[in-house]
Amino acid sequence: MRCKTILFILTVALLIPACQGWNGNKKEQESNGTTTAAQSQTTTKKDTQASLQFTTFSTSQAKHVGDKEDQPKGEVKIDLTYPVGGYTGKLSLEQLNRLFTSTLPDGMNEGSSPKAAAQRFVKTYIDNYAAEMGALGKKAKRGNNAWMNYETTVSTRNLYNDKGFWGYAIDTYSFTGGAHGMKATSYNVIDLERGRLLSLKDLFAESDYPVINRMLCQQLAESLGTSVDRLAGEDYETENIIADDNFMISATGITWLFNPYDIAPYAKGTVTITLSYRAILGYLIDNSPLLRIASK
Repeated sequence: MRCKTILFILTVALLIPACQGWNGNKKEQESNGTTTAAQSQTTTKKDTQASLQFTTFSTSQAKHVGDKEDQPKGEVKIDLTYPVGGYTGKLSLEQLNRLFTSTLPDGMNEGSSPKAAAQRFVKTYIDNYAAEMGALGKKAKRGNNAWMNYETTVSTRNLYNDKGFWGYAIDTYSFTGGAHGMKATSYNVIDLERGRLLSLKDLFAESDYPVINRMLCQQLAESLGTSVDRLAGEDYETENIIADDNFMISATGITWLFNPYDIAPYAKGTVTITLSYRAILGYLIDNSPLLRIASK
């Protein structure tokens, strides 16, 4: 079973390695220490328990080898959307944002505010890139140092914001001079009523996991217009198609996301498989918080 937090790998010496019910969105942008902010018009729903309100903080920085613009560079971009108000359920706004930050990639998940976490991540990335590449850059030959171009991005997207749940995606991209960069997406759902992240054990009994796994294989086969026993011929590893914590909820069902290499070669890209509530309702555990949606 894959780990909930996507491993974010860099070869430099680092420890770093659609939307529903939005109310009032404020966007901040920061580049090279300069911050600007723009606020859009805010509308409020009558049902305050329907949604959260958000802001988006963006920051980026680049460091050229030897501080020369014609030389390779390390570049990092962060774009985080996080709550600033609205219905937070059992959690305070500060607690909710600490929980959000805890789900971010390594180097950004140390309990600070989202904005502070993003700024720290950028500084650490640039400092480490400069330290690693500085000495090498003095010796690198012009036209033969493209491998020294590094890039990292982290962004979040709101996918569900209703019924006391907040669901969001964390998208990461890392390029470290190889054949291609690596993309990964992590789905996260916070149950505001209980004040914690949803996991697979909040949905199904462990004894029913094999049934859900078979349903996922069947649904994938149907979406491809083939049969389960022919998925291997389509380069899918059926033994790896298993339900885990990387899922998103919607008004109609649950979607599991499989990143490149999880169940198929890189060329297949990201694969999502959705099971409708109608299909899985009978398997939800009696006290599953998801019954707030699925049983409607």
